[in-house]
Amino acid sequence: MPHFSKGTHTFEQIETNKHYRLTGWVNMPTTWNDAVKQYEPRTQEQIDAQRQIYELMKKHNAGIQISVQERMDGLEPKDFPVKQRITMYVNNYENYQSASAPAQDFKAPAAPPAPPAPPSPAGPIIDDNDDMGW
Repeated sequence: MPHFSKGTHTFEQIETNKHYRLTGWVNMPTTWNDAVKQYEPRTQEQIDAQRQIYELMKKHNAGIQISVQERMDGLEPKDFPVKQRITMYVNNYENYQSASAPAQDFKAPAAPPAPPAPPSPAGPIIDDNDDMGW
């Protein structure tokens, strides 16, 4: 049985020829406040619990495996075809320079090569490969 799930989800405006960034958070339920049209702030106990979950996952180098399955009438959920598997890794916020998650095994369709950019009047732009993703 999965530890986390969502019964139904419809992807909207997803283009298969683009790369996307996935993010996740440990959430605690809070009450909606109609007067101010937002959720109530988290309690200190909730914040502490979220931090403990994060620290425990980080300590054990845990990740969350996400399986995207197509719902199909007449099939049991265990038999729904898997369309994508994604693993999300715990970020290391103590050293945010290395906080990007490990590379995924995502196979995107090859994009056509971009035309070369005209030279900048201020000189070339230097890419220092700091692809942190956020």
